[in-house]
Parts: sequence; structure tokens; C-alpha cells
Amino acid sequence: ENLILANLYMDDEALEAIAHEFCTLTGTLKSLDLANNAFGAKGLCALFRNPGTLQPMLQLKTLCLSGTTLRSEGASVLANVFAEKQLPVLENLLLSKMRIGNDGVECLAPHLRHLDRLKLLDLSGNTFGDRAIASLLQPDRLPLPELLLLNLIDCRYVTASAFKALAIAVCEGSFPKLQDLCVNKPGAYSALTKALKVLEANRAWKELYINDPELRRLGMSDLRQHCFMLNMPSMPEPAVPPSSLCEA
Repeated sequence: ENLILANLYMDDEALEAIAHEFCTLTGTLKSLDLANNAFGAKGLCALFRNPGTLQPMLQLKTLCLSGTTLRSEGASVLANVFAEKQLPVLENLLLSKMRIGNDGVECLAPHLRHLDRLKLLDLSGNTFGDRAIASLLQPDRLPLPELLLLNLIDCRYVTASAFKALAIAVCEGSFPKLQDLCVNKPGAYSALTKALKVLEANRAWKELYINDPELRRLGMSDLRQHCFMLNMPSMPEPAVPPSSLCEA
């Protein structure tokens, strides 16, 4: 059963009222989409602290909270939900554009390992920086064994050095199944490609897309080989030969 409650302008009070109706769900939820609403930490707390929501969410595989106003306070609430193993089979966690700062990621990071089936983690468009990435990469918080896709697009406060640390963690096996890494930070291309060279020899790296001016200096065949963005269509044929791009 999929429940879509996105784009409804719900505030904390509205979400709290809806939470009381979850006990009427006879089946179990597979997907819950609450994106682009106006509720914050108070509303999320009401949702997960309501005894009626516990049973329906035990089989939840996808939770989308993107575009809400949860901020770091809401991330802290979510961290407690994970710590109490209320979402034991969650696979897809979408937390983009929620204004999550360093404090919020530092709350979440220790508890992501409780999501041992997590395949997709979308943290794009948030306000955290290098401190948050360092928190995610602490040895006692890794590995994330099933993670396939990590989206960090539009995380403008994360520097190239933090992306390099992330790439090194990938090389060291902290994300053993990671296939798609999405970033568009200027300067990240050099940092990531240098650190990820080892993957070419010992593991197939599916797709890497980095929206960076430095891509213009790559040959088009190399660019196609490392192209990925969520919902991005295939790249058009270049209007100029690859050699011209390399010389630009």
C-alpha cells in the first residue's frame, strides 16, 4: 500500500491530526510520501509517537520527507525513530531540501546503520557542510552495506576535500555496493576521480555524474562513461568533436 500525502501544505497540527487515522489502516504501508509540506519536527514527532502508526509502518520501504521544514530538529526526531528500529525494512530515504545542517546529520549518522536494508539515501539540497560528512564517515558508523545510491547534489557547503574523504571511504570498502554517487560541487570532480581510480581495477563503478566545468576538458566518451543524475535523460550527441571539447 502506497500513501501519497505530498504537496498538501500540511503543518504540524494537520500531520498530528492525520497521525490518529493511521490506526485505521488495515494493511501495512510500503511507501509514505510526505514531500513538500509545511510541518516540522513537532509534526513528525506526533506521527511516530502515535501508537497507531507503529504497526502500519513496520513494512515501510520508502519514506519521502523532501521539501519539508524539518531542519536539524526534525532530523533528530528521525534519528530516534531509527534508533528504536521503528522502520526495520526501510530501503529508500529521501531527505532533500529540508535545511538539515551539521547538527542534524550528526544526529542521523550514528543510526543509519540500524537501516541495514538502506539502498538509497538522498541528502541533496541541504545546508550541512564538511562536519556532517566527517560524521557520516566515522568508522563506528560504517559500513552501509546495501547502499546503492547517495545523492549529495546542491550541498553547497561541502568542500572538495570532504568529497575526497568520501571517495577514499568508498575505496576502503565502507560502501561496498555503492553504484551511484551524485554531486555537483565545483572542484569535486578532481578530488573524486583521483581517489576513485582504484575502483577501475577491482570493482565495476556503474555511473558517476559530476556537474562541473572541468568536465569540458574530458573527452566525450569518458564523459558518457561517467554520467548519472536522477531522472536525467541520455546525453545528446555533442555538437562539436570530442577533441574540441578537450581543447576548450
